[in-house]
Order: sequence, then C-alpha cells, then structure tokens
Amino acid sequence: MESKQSRWTTWRQYQKVDKAIALGLQLFQPDDDHNSDNDIGNIASVEEERASSDSFDTSDSEQEHDEQDDRMQDLIINHGENQNSGESEFFAFGIANETDIASALILLKKKHRLSTTCIKDIILLFKSLNVPNTPSSWHKVKHLLGKYKPKSTKYYICSVCNQSTTNEKYCQFCSTNHNVKLQSFIIFSIKDQLENILMNSCDIDLCYRRKDSLIRDVRDAAIFQAIRRRISSSMLTLTMNIDGIQPSKGSISTLWPIVFVINELSPSIRFAFENIILGGVWPGPAKPSRDQIKHLLRSVIDQLLLLEASHAYRIFNGEIRDIQVYLIAACCDKPAQALVQCVAQPTSSFGCGRCEIEGFILPTDRGGHVRSFSMTQHDIDNIQIRSNERYDHLINLFELQKQLRNLWPKRNRLIDELTDEQNEKGIAGICLFRELLHFDVGRSFMADSLHNIYIGLFKRMLGLWLGKEYRTREWNVIERINKLADLFKRVRLPSTTTRIPRSLLDYNKFKANELRVLLLFGHAIFKAILPKRFYDHLLQLVVIMHLAEGREIDKLDIRIITRLCHSFLIKFSLLYTERHCVQVVHSILHVPDTVQDFGPLTNYTTFHFENDIGMLVHATKGSRNHGQEMISNLCLYQHALRHAYVSSSKTNLAPFVQSHLSHLKNNDPKRKLIKVGHQNQREDSDVRHLFPQAKISFYNTLYIDHIRLTTRTYSDKKTCDDSNILFLFNGNKTFGRIRSILTVNDGEPLLFIAHSLNASPLICPLDGSENFEFAGVQTAPTTNWSFVLVNVEDFIEKVVIFERPDQSCCFFRFPNLVHSS
Repeated sequence: MESKQSRWTTWRQYQKVDKAIALGLQLFQPDDDHNSDNDIGNIASVEEERASSDSFDTSDSEQEHDEQDDRMQDLIINHGENQNSGESEFFAFGIANETDIASALILLKKKHRLSTTCIKDIILLFKSLNVPNTPSSWHKVKHLLGKYKPKSTKYYICSVCNQSTTNEKYCQFCSTNHNVKLQSFIIFSIKDQLENILMNSCDIDLCYRRKDSLIRDVRDAAIFQAIRRRISSSMLTLTMNIDGIQPSKGSISTLWPIVFVINELSPSIRFAFENIILGGVWPGPAKPSRDQIKHLLRSVIDQLLLLEASHAYRIFNGEIRDIQVYLIAACCDKPAQALVQCVAQPTSSFGCGRCEIEGFILPTDRGGHVRSFSMTQHDIDNIQIRSNERYDHLINLFELQKQLRNLWPKRNRLIDELTDEQNEKGIAGICLFRELLHFDVGRSFMADSLHNIYIGLFKRMLGLWLGKEYRTREWNVIERINKLADLFKRVRLPSTTTRIPRSLLDYNKFKANELRVLLLFGHAIFKAILPKRFYDHLLQLVVIMHLAEGREIDKLDIRIITRLCHSFLIKFSLLYTERHCVQVVHSILHVPDTVQDFGPLTNYTTFHFENDIGMLVHATKGSRNHGQEMISNLCLYQHALRHAYVSSSKTNLAPFVQSHLSHLKNNDPKRKLIKVGHQNQREDSDVRHLFPQAKISFYNTLYIDHIRLTTRTYSDKKTCDDSNILFLFNGNKTFGRIRSILTVNDGEPLLFIAHSLNASPLICPLDGSENFEFAGVQTAPTTNWSFVLVNVEDFIEKVVIFERPDQSCCFFRFPNLVHSS
C-alpha cells in the first residue's frame, strides 16, 4: 500500500516546481509589455490559488509556510511593480546567455539539493518553453562552469609497510605487489585554491592593521596581532576544520574532509561557499586511526610548510604579490581534535586538549564509573596550559619512555605504563602541527561553541533538569515540563532566525541551533521554576555566551567572561555534584582564552564548517570517488556563484538570482530599498490624532532591502514575529514593538513604536561578592509604555521578545548578526 505523502513534503515539492517555472518565465521575456505583465499576474494567481486550495488547520509549521508565501508574494508583487515603474532598469538588462542559465541551474541544485536527473528535467522544460540559450545537457552545464579544478593526488596506504604511495598496485618502499583494494585518501592543492580565491575576491586585506583596542574578529585578537607585529609584508592566515560525516542517512561509512577558511576575509563572507578550501578527504569506510590520519595530515602539512615561504600570487586587480600563508588555528569537535592533536580521548585522564587536567574516577548510580573534571579556584589558578614549549618537553619524555619500555620485563610493563601516562600528560604521539611556524599545539586548538557549549554543556544541564532519572534531585523540574513548553512558545523570534525551535517537549531531539536559541533567549522561561541558585547559575552561562559571541569585545569584557567562567565551573560541582562535571563542562574554562586569542566565538565556530561540509557531502551522490566528486561539486558551485555575482546581475536573470539564489546584499550601504506592503484598512486612532487632516495609509509589512518588518497585530498569529526591534530614540538604543507602519501624504514610511519607559537590564551574579548588569537583555514591566513616531533610518535591527503571562516582556538582542539573523 502506498504511504500518504505529508503536507509538508507536498508543500516543498510545490515550491521547487514554482521556482523552476519562475526561472523559466524569467528567462522567457516577451518584448510585449502587456504579455510581461500577464506573466507576473499569472505567477501571482498561481500562488493565490495554491494558498486557497492548500489551506489547512492552523499549526505552527503551516503558519511558517504562510509567512514564507507572504514573503514570496511580496517579492513577486514588488518585482511586477518594478517592471512597470520608471525607476526600474530591467529593460537595460541583456538576455541571459548559456553560461548565465547554467549558473542559475547549479545554484538551484545547491539550494534545494536537487538530483542531476531533476536538473536534466528542468533543462527539458526550458527547451519545451523555447527558452533561448538553454544549455543542451547537464554535461554542457558542467563544461561551461567546470573549467577549473585544483591539482589532486590520490594516495594508497601499503598494508605491509604502512607507507603512503601513489601506485595502487605496487609499493616502492617495500617492493610489494598488491592484489587487494588498499585504503586510500585524496589530497588537493591548497595553493591552487588560494590563488583562485585571490583572483576572484576583492575583499581580502593582505596587510590588515588593527583600528582600535576592540576585538571584532580573529584579526584583532592576540594570536593574529602577534604574527602581524613580526611580519609587515602581505600574508594570509588560515583556520582549519576536520570532522567525520556520513555521506547519507543510515550509511555505515564516513567521510573525513579537511577544510580551510581565510581569516583575512570578513566574517560575513569568510564561510561563503566560493571561499571554502578543501585540503583533502579520507573516504572511510570508518573513522581513521591515529596512524591513518597521520598519512592524510602529512600531505596537508607538507603543503602548508611550502606555503609558509613567500610565493607569488595574482590577485583581483591583476597585480602579482608575494604572500606568506600560515595556519594559525583549528576548530574541531573533541574526538576529532584528540585525533589530530595526538592526545588522549576526551573522557580519559589528561583528555583536555587545552590543559593538563587529569580528572578523577567516580562511581555512577548505575554501577559504572565516570571521570570527573571538577575544579576548585586553587586548581584553576595552578592549571598547566598546553603549549609548544610544554609539548616539546612531553614528546621528548614520551619518545624516551617508549624506547625504555621495550627494555623492561613484561611483568613490570603495566605498572610502568601507568607511571608513564602520569608523566606524559595525555600525549599519545607526535603532533604534526608542531612543524608549522605559527601554530601552537595547545592554544591554536579553539574552544568550539557548538560542541563544547550548546550540544555539550547546555544539553547536559537540560538533561539534568528534565531527565526522568533525576526526578528526585533538587534541580529536576520534569513535573513542570508542560508549563515550560507553554512558556517557550511565548518566546517570539524574528523570521530571519537560523532555526525556529520545536516544542520543548522534544528537547532531547534539539539541534545545536535550537539549543542556542533556548539558552540565549529561552532561559527566561526557567525563572521561578528552577530553584533560584540554579537559575542564577544558568544566568552566568547566558551572559558568558552573549559576551563571547558579541560583535565587539574589550578588555573589560574578557575579564568579565573569565570571572564568570571560573565561578560557573566551580559552582557546577557544588550544585550538580562532581559526578556530572565531565569534560564538556570543564571546557567552559577555556572560553576566555579562546576569545582573547581569536576573538568572538561566532567567527570560527563549527556551525559554519558543518553547514558547508554538509552541503558539500550531501551533494555527493556517487558511491565511489567521493573526494573527486566533492572537489568537482565545490569548484562547480564556486564558479556558478562568482558568475552570478558578476555576470548574471547584468541580465534578465538578475531579479531571480538576487531574490532566490544568491541573496545578494545592496552594494551601496547608503542606498536602501524601502518598500511597504499589505495595506491595512484599519486606522490607528492614536496616529490619526497626531495627523487629523493628513492622508494616512497604514501597512502591515515593511521591507528595508531584504529585512522584513511587520506590525505587532499582523505577527500575532504567525510562528515568527518581525515586529520587535531595536531603534535609536534620543540618541539611545531602545527596545520597542512596532504598533503601526504608515505613510503621511504619500511620504516616506514611518514607524509608530511602543517602548517601555523603565526597562531594566539583566542582573547576573558575577561571583560571591558582585553582580553584573547586562544591557543586551532587558525586562519591561506591564505599565509605563510610551509611544513614539520614528523614521525608518532609526531602525537598527530586529530582536527577540518573551511575553510573560503577567504581560511583562523580556527583550533580547542577538549577540551578532552573522550567525543568527
């Protein structure tokens, strides 16, 4: 019996078909203006007809679909109006050529993860519509955009001598002929990919100089600045990530790609797909061992050592520049970091990659054992931090004891090995990164917010509060989970939020982005439900992450983060017992040092790396030659994106590419496209009192470029809420709610905003003797609201609001706009 297709799946399929039809109609532009207007009208009528025929019972997911349809409808209406307006330059655009269409098809494939067969069908659709300049086949699409690919080398690991060789059948090291399949991996030229990015990007600052004392990025932080003081010439620095990922759901094999990003690119485009560097791929079939990963890393490190010497590169303006390239950091999850750093596993003694804490064994309630990394202030003050100098001492000791061990009697080896483990402090072998000039094998391994904090520390705390096994504990509030779930629904997020969380009842299925939203903005739901000392402890973590992910960090912020992290870690064992102070809890200790060394956590988190790697791997459909297919897809996407940015913006494909695919920003920051929509027939009486004789038009939505704002009443029944903003009022940044969007006598749009006269900042216990006021979270009481009329230019950004049942409100500012909104 054929299973019934869900409404969500049906809706997604409709969206893909609509976009393909819209692309075809965009390309097939008749000369007759009347026919062109009819095409736009037909698209709008199709949307309206589908909206009416697909109307379901109200639910959160369906409301989200309605919001997306609203935004799509606004884009279609706006585009239709632009075509009929004198301001539009549409008819100055040229007709899309074959490469323009190929670029759009590649970007469509990437965005919706379409199969090659689907793209072939779209090509047939275009041909049936007689779309001019349609590529003849999928092979032609790849030929038009896939002309460049970096050099690659495939290596095989000899099963006899364990050496890497480029010959699958014969090993030149041990003269062995192989008749069986050998483990292989593939390496790509980093220099070729760097040169390609330098030639196509005008946003790389090769001689970056810090503007002031504030830390806004990796380039403003301690590690980069120390290198810049020694090197005055042109240079590039890289951040690396390596992680395992399944090529498909349910697959038993894993792919281990090595990815680099260029720190000299601004954070907003650093992780853009066209700026990603793929250094190599280990194609499984399972997680590589330490010996195996060394083969992969050896080839990559050899390339990086060559790049440290100055090489000539052609840059964007055609100039030839001598540039030195340095790897300065690696951001990985803990198992991957232990693998490449050659230290003990995270749950083992000395398993921390940033310090030499040993930990101690404690029994669990189920008869097992767990290693605790509980610390006191004395332990924190005297902790030994890992560094190059410390590594050199320990690796010499490791090699010496390894040689001596072979001379000892077998009966004494176990005792001696335990003694060696104490002396070696978790060193499990040679770390190849020590060969690099500006890579510190302790400090350069960053504390990652995704794995260490959100799905590590905070998820563990959530399990303690809501887990059934801790029902009898003081901190457990599982009996209030339904109340908490209802409160969490009252946390109103803007539509630009990366991922809207599911119900709190499904907290154990939450992704990292959902946990991030719950921690940064949803923590307020636990007030008066968690016991006060546990809630105050939670507030410390909230403020730590708001500050550590902030846009600008100064010396005072770092001191505050340090004090909060120390206090949080010490109190954790006192509140939740030492048994629960595991490695991910301990990792909060190293957040301040990472921020000081590399700046705000958001600029290098594995959130970005995993997103890019996920898209790259999921686009790999074949079961063999994963590495070659990944680099081919990467180059194809990169060329399609660059072509869309440069060439397609001058053709009749420009509106489609900008609104559906590239999400290009306005190149002129001073020139903002402001557009109102969804006219509201109901007047605001308070506004009418201000302009009794004027012609006033009210609207529900307002677009500032691609930023969507709505009124409070319009957002009430929606999943997302775009009516809560931060704006300038008398020179001060103020939280408010948009009550009305209006124009007076057909003038520029205005915002009628409600704001509180006595909002108070979040007060967080800094340590036992002092509190800290954090202005990024503010609480407004139920009374003393005032209303003000402001210009659109006074709008700063959208914010989050939590409406308590007593009608008081908590406003939350996003720590940054790169990651979330």
